[in-house]
Amino acid sequence: MDLNNLKNKHPQLIRYLEDNSYSCSYICRIKTTIDWILDHDNDDWTSYRDVFEDRITACASQSPIVHKVLKAIISAIYRFDIFDEFPCRIRHTTHLLIPISSTDKLNPEFHAIIERFIEVARNRGLKESTVDSISGNTAAFLLSVYSDEMEQCLGSMEQGV
Repeated sequence: MDLNNLKNKHPQLIRYLEDNSYSCSYICRIKTTIDWILDHDNDDWTSYRDVFEDRITACASQSPIVHKVLKAIISAIYRFDIFDEFPCRIRHTTHLLIPISSTDKLNPEFHAIIERFIEVARNRGLKESTVDSISGNTAAFLLSVYSDEMEQCLGSMEQGV
């Protein structure tokens, strides 16, 4: 994951927060989290979802409230880094950081199949709700197939087969 944009542009984010009267504690959390991200840059990170998971793992607190705050902070940093969007007090965007759809959990091959289906279905003029329903159900099915195969494979390895 390339963090050069964040490294170079995070002073703009801090300046924006200060100029728009965000609380000192919020600004401090943003600064601290950016510093943590830049200090712990990891070749295994492919997305901000990975950053969030590592930050939670490194967090001393197991409180869901603390985790929710971390998710909101990392989501704001993600939106700024990837989309050049500054935080907005009225827009709730933390859900965009950690996708919950089955499609996002698929391996790359299955994910490509779903993405291709979505493209073709939209070109055919199917309603968005239909595309979402079919792709979501198919992704859930493929995820369950993949998970079952992985469990069988791991079971075979444990038995020495």
